[in-house]
Amino acid sequence: MDGIEVRNLKKSYEVDRRRLEVLNGIDLCLEPGEITILLGRSGCGKTTLLRLVGGLERCDSGEVVYHSQHKTAFVFQEPRLMPWLDVKENVAFGLKSGQGEADRERMEAKLESVIRLVGLADFEHAYPAQLSGGMQQRTAIARALAYEPSFILMDEPFAALDYFTREQMQREVIRVQREEGSSILFVTHSIDEALILGHKIVVMKDGRVHSEYRIAQEDGKRDLMDERLLKMKQDILKDIEEQV
Repeated sequence: MDGIEVRNLKKSYEVDRRRLEVLNGIDLCLEPGEITILLGRSGCGKTTLLRLVGGLERCDSGEVVYHSQHKTAFVFQEPRLMPWLDVKENVAFGLKSGQGEADRERMEAKLESVIRLVGLADFEHAYPAQLSGGMQQRTAIARALAYEPSFILMDEPFAALDYFTREQMQREVIRVQREEGSSILFVTHSIDEALILGHKIVVMKDGRVHSEYRIAQEDGKRDLMDERLLKMKQDILKDIEEQV
């Protein structure tokens, strides 16, 4: 099988000389070509799980199994752009091009493609200070895509944006995922965002997977007033309220 499998993952930290258990036996399958949402209250362990899947931290026990060759890219809550580099240079940051003419042409074509894909073709020479918050996050997404990852890990990337920009960026993620066939692990505490984006929604509680929901892949924008999604939202709310 392709994708990523998380098996009995455990993680704790030492806080004031006490061991704080953050993840307690997580089992989860991340399917390729899908958006998997990690949803839950602050402190439930969703960001820690994302960081372990991405290799930014080591677990205490358990394992993360990659069933095929993988490359991961991150999109964080802040765009984390280099202010002295323009959009194109930020997207290319960290990439290595071969010495040959063909390699350089391929790199230029890739950069042009991902910048166009996120709607910044007219701003490739603009600097971060000249961009809106949404445009900065688009640059961060383009940088992740340019790395040609098998999985993109997104940690509440739109939390700091206003409602309208956030809605626009959600549409961008859906469009990019469909066009690129990307596999995405996305952390959020917004149920509406989870319902708009997710193919699988994983509700976390006390460092464990509390419940999972699936939404069939379909064309067009999802209507949050649809009876099916309203029922799912009510069920998820019940799950989360049980965590109080």
